[in-house]
Amino acid sequence: MRVLILVLSVAAAVSAGPLRYRYERGETFVLEGTTEVEVITRRGAGIERLAFRRPGAQHVTVCAREGERRLFAIATEHAAAAAVAWEVDGRDRRGADPEALAALLPARSRSVEFLELDDRGRGAMVPLDPDLQGAVLSVLGEAEVLAEGEEASWQVTGAVGALAWSGAFSRSGATVTSVFTMTAAPRGGARVLFDGARATVTLADGRVASVEGWAAWTVATAEGTERREIRYRLTASPGPALASEDAADAAADAAPLAAAAQAWRTGERDRALDLWTRAGADGANRWSDDARSLAAAVRAEHPVLGLPLAGWEPRRPVPPDHWRLIYLWASWIPACRDELPALAALARGREGLTALAVARVDVLQTEDEIRKVFAGAGEGLWLDLDDGSAARAFRAEDLPRVYLVDPDGEVRYSGRGSEVETLRAALQRWVQR
Repeated sequence: MRVLILVLSVAAAVSAGPLRYRYERGETFVLEGTTEVEVITRRGAGIERLAFRRPGAQHVTVCAREGERRLFAIATEHAAAAAVAWEVDGRDRRGADPEALAALLPARSRSVEFLELDDRGRGAMVPLDPDLQGAVLSVLGEAEVLAEGEEASWQVTGAVGALAWSGAFSRSGATVTSVFTMTAAPRGGARVLFDGARATVTLADGRVASVEGWAAWTVATAEGTERREIRYRLTASPGPALASEDAADAAADAAPLAAAAQAWRTGERDRALDLWTRAGADGANRWSDDARSLAAAVRAEHPVLGLPLAGWEPRRPVPPDHWRLIYLWASWIPACRDELPALAALARGREGLTALAVARVDVLQTEDEIRKVFAGAGEGLWLDLDDGSAARAFRAEDLPRVYLVDPDGEVRYSGRGSEVETLRAALQRWVQR
């Protein structure tokens, strides 16, 4: 379970006028606090309740400032979670099965992210392959700087993975409050119902003083329901400022990792992997260990990204100058049925693109079943029936998956079918309508 709290998308009050950051290059500060999580699972007549606390801190360095933009390095560290309660059918199980309890709790972790923000707080980060909880926490980190008079009307929308959200912001003196509405498309037969979400930030002298957030939702499947609630509160304290020369070195070290994060968000995923790999090989870079970890995580999750594709060719001939959009899917996976129309809409009308929906004919799905699901949902995609060689060539261990392969046969993009907006950005860069 990944818990990431990002609170820098908020600027500070300057009397009654427009709000602006006051962070300068070389400043450092620490945000410390605790995340509390409660999970209630119901399966038939059985009820399990798990509640835990997890202390954490974010060590923030203002690496660079260019005009009204600032580049932040955010090292997030979480201690191992400690159980507050673990009840199964009303019985306290904390001392009865410590190994099983330990397996349910998040372990100690560390991650580093790089975030560039303008003077209005725009520049949100998107986690790599976010799960639902990671997506919710990313949304709770969203905020915008509000000028005087905008409080009643300022609204923004966005998406993280399969999660879509809208936020309304308001401020009262030095407090900025964000109230979010979230929706998630059904996936894998699961329906998600959100109770609500809110984040409140207190500001002092142009800088974040404290932040707290709350969100709760229920996931319903045929087997039962799971309700999850998250609360956190962090307070900020200043750290020692970097010397001028050290600040310049930090900016130079952060630049390729910030560029990689931006490339990942906008669909240039092969470039992002290359930048993380290069930074990881630079032993002089203060974040080289983190860059290596990121590169390794991406390579494990996306094993053919940036590599020539070998061992598979679609049955349908593809013009040699065409890009290929490859969607690996299965008729028996509900998420695939949800994603087919959106991917087909992205592909329609793009010259120089051949878009293929590749499904394996096997004991789990016959050709007739595949064609029945595909009919009416895949206009804009070509159906390609496969014997399993496509999944082997892409080293896809689970479905659905989507790839972009350039005319030279190199995999330039690898992701989930739910990442529609990121895929749209990649297509707009390489394959214009």
